[in-house]
Amino acid sequence: MKQFFRIIILFFCSYGFAQDKLTVDTNFYEYPGKISSIDHKTNGLITKKVNYYKRGKVASEFDFKNGVLHGPSINYFESGKLKYKARFKDGKLIDTVEAYFESGQILGRGFFKNGEASGLYTSYYENGVIKDLTYFKNNKRDSISKGFYESGKLFYVLNYKAGKIEGVYRHYYESGKISRERSYKKGKIDGASIYYYENGNVKGRSAYKKNKMHGERFCYNEDGKPANGKFVAYDEKGKLSREGFCINGKPEGEFKIYRAADSLSVLINLKDGKNNGLTYFYDQNLKIRSIQKYKNGKFVKEVK
Repeated sequence: MKQFFRIIILFFCSYGFAQDKLTVDTNFYEYPGKISSIDHKTNGLITKKVNYYKRGKVASEFDFKNGVLHGPSINYFESGKLKYKARFKDGKLIDTVEAYFESGQILGRGFFKNGEASGLYTSYYENGVIKDLTYFKNNKRDSISKGFYESGKLFYVLNYKAGKIEGVYRHYYESGKISRERSYKKGKIDGASIYYYENGNVKGRSAYKKNKMHGERFCYNEDGKPANGKFVAYDEKGKLSREGFCINGKPEGEFKIYRAADSLSVLINLKDGKNNGLTYFYDQNLKIRSIQKYKNGKFVKEVK
């Protein structure tokens, strides 16, 4: 869903800021004879821009009025299949915006009003099953959002208020059992965070206060008993979720939390189940994006 809107906004809207500076009608790739784009102008103002792939196929077409995007804007796969389509009015997105898989199946559909996302946004798997349902108001997520497995079964449900998560964010196993739930207040994690085994027993439990880890953490075996020794847990899709060492149900030493792609997301140092020392947060390239210091389960300060 985020990728869809990022591409639509950056790809289409970026042309609206620089076209009146163009001074040539035809642009070329580095090697001779290969056109990269053609600009159609009237009285010095661009009225239409066509971009090309290096092999000569049309990549995108944009209409302009008074030098700004106005009218239909279309993007194609190199095969010629439709990739995106949208409409602009005076440089702002309006009406329905759609993205497609190269197979022709719809990938995502949203509605814009005066340049802002409004109403229901729907994304799809390539088999046609709905992947996400999200409502927008004044360009911000608002109301209930739901995600689904490719089978059509519910994957997650959460609520937004003016663009911020509010209330309990729940994920589900494909069987319908709750896999995890976390409380939010005004977009920040605040309250209990609980993970479950598919049999319903608690897998792990922790707490947050205004987006910071707070208090004790606990880890349990699938039979419901406190974990002892090496602890490894997986998410609802079978991906590595967390690993560490537990003593009497409390994590001890380094404890690792992974994101969906099995890549490290957070590395926590704990003593008797409580954050002690430095906690490292990693981006998707495994580079440290922030460091927090804790003492006896309480946040002390931001180190980086």
